[in-house]
Amino acid sequence: MTSFLLFFGMNVFAEGTKEMRPEKEHYGAPILINHHQYTTFGQYGAPDEQQIKVKVGATDEVVYFGFNNRRKEGGFLEIPYRWVSPSGIVVVEGIMQDEGQGCINTWEEAVAGPKRFSEQGYDALYFEPEETGNYVLEFDLSDKPEEEAYLYLFDISVANADGQIVPGRLHCKEWQLTTESQENEYFGKVYPYTENGVVYEVDLNRIQPFTFAFFVNSKGTTDSGDFFEDRKSRMGKHLLPEYDVFLNPPDEKLFPTQQFNFKYQSKINKQSCPGSDFCIEYESDISGHVEGFIDLNQNGVFDSDTDFYFFKEVKGGGAGCIEWDGLDLSGRPLADQEFQVFSDFRHGLTNFLLYDVEHNKHGIKVQMIRPEGVKKPLLYWDDSLIEDGQTVDGDPLVNTDGCKSNELGCHRWENRGGLEGPRVNQETINTWWYAGTFYDTVTLDFSEAYAVIDQSWEKNVAPSYHIEEHGCNEASSVIIQPDNEEVRSFQFTLKRRNSNDLFTSSDNIVDVSEGVYDLIITDNASCEVNLRNYISVPRPSNCDQAFSPNGDGISDTYYISTPGIAKIYNKQGVLVKELQTPTEWDGTDNMGSIVRSGLYAIIINGNTVSHVSVIK
Repeated sequence: MTSFLLFFGMNVFAEGTKEMRPEKEHYGAPILINHHQYTTFGQYGAPDEQQIKVKVGATDEVVYFGFNNRRKEGGFLEIPYRWVSPSGIVVVEGIMQDEGQGCINTWEEAVAGPKRFSEQGYDALYFEPEETGNYVLEFDLSDKPEEEAYLYLFDISVANADGQIVPGRLHCKEWQLTTESQENEYFGKVYPYTENGVVYEVDLNRIQPFTFAFFVNSKGTTDSGDFFEDRKSRMGKHLLPEYDVFLNPPDEKLFPTQQFNFKYQSKINKQSCPGSDFCIEYESDISGHVEGFIDLNQNGVFDSDTDFYFFKEVKGGGAGCIEWDGLDLSGRPLADQEFQVFSDFRHGLTNFLLYDVEHNKHGIKVQMIRPEGVKKPLLYWDDSLIEDGQTVDGDPLVNTDGCKSNELGCHRWENRGGLEGPRVNQETINTWWYAGTFYDTVTLDFSEAYAVIDQSWEKNVAPSYHIEEHGCNEASSVIIQPDNEEVRSFQFTLKRRNSNDLFTSSDNIVDVSEGVYDLIITDNASCEVNLRNYISVPRPSNCDQAFSPNGDGISDTYYISTPGIAKIYNKQGVLVKELQTPTEWDGTDNMGSIVRSGLYAIIINGNTVSHVSVIK
């Protein structure tokens, strides 16, 4: 039996102190705190994100565990604990002891794991699960106000039916640890399990935090929906845990990496109508964001004062469109030419957030573990809102160009965490990266994209016309006379002012009653230009000056063609209506009521006088 134990002792992979303190002289342990400055991490009734969990994959597995604690003031603290099943049943409960079964006495015992697998290990407590899923380990500090206790030695090991320890089962969304002093370095690594099952190794690389917390999410320090603001580091506690963080790479059988394709492509949808936007189309099968610029000054690099910048989130994958109005940054239409559109699609945004870390003099290091891909993603940060401390060796306060963590880590600082001021000045510091980035460049051919009808139509290509009268009881005809041969094939539509009446033809529009009309020109690509109030059709000269505003659709209005200010008086010399002309009088007074039948005088600009009869 001894040889059996020794064999597995060579392959032991305990989870806990072994990862947090790779060497005996190192510091690092979970800390239980019963006051407001931190959280209820690991305690009875803690919210999901602060629970210490172990994933059980089969009911023939066994969970082994043991720990020891040390109070901040020194000495041992008897702390009740319990294990809660996925269905909420307490399966094990007890009180932490400083001797006997379940007590880990030395760093060597914690690293070796349960004595069941190694003679150098500790006498572990254990339970045999009756269901699969996450089991939660909780501690009770409810009767110990203001206490702080370090789990300075602990191990949680899951063994499968073959008697093998399976790493990658212990996890939490918001770990809360201590190094017992801001002068002590932390040498541990952690493994976030993020969107689509992407796994990273984050080397904290000798940070000096004292008590600190860390978590990982896809948002940042806030969740306002503003990507640029949410990603900024901030003063104070901004804890938004989202992803599980492991002490070893997650067991791939229980925490798989999804198979998905990284695909991104962009192209220009060449709109052909003035006033409508161009569309930089993109397509992806995963979430992320598209960012880039249209190189309007054609120098191959982004210039904020001349080039059009765009940014858009892509949620859930699929196709989308970046819209552009075809104008430069001064609002001027651009001439016929080609422009390069540079864009990149970034997916798998991962924010790694550290709360209350005094010194990070060596910078963190990140590499992708699963799937195969970018091994060392570029790291970014924005500490522009941080008031205390300083960066190390000239590191920038903001880095949105990216830093690659090789021998030297990224995002270095010192003297933060409220060290130089009141202890309420702790910060939440964010470092972010992406699972992958795809770059693309397409050409926008402006000469092909822009319309045959362009912004110069109204002054250069607007057609002339003349009006043919057909007698008082017949409507007039409007003959369009384009000066441009190409325009003769277009369609022309008259739309009456303050009405939905439309008259459409190629160039000869018949049965047009008196009034003011917009001229809508539609080219062969179905693009339109609207020349507003372009055509005025007067009342035929041989008609009686009378109209009947009774709503029957026949002579309901009277058209006043002379430009100016028209004042309309009744026979008693009372002003009943004032209008800006040319326009149509609908027979109402200034209060909106239909006037009485009778003769009315129309005085335009104080001297031109005409008369019209209102008949009901």
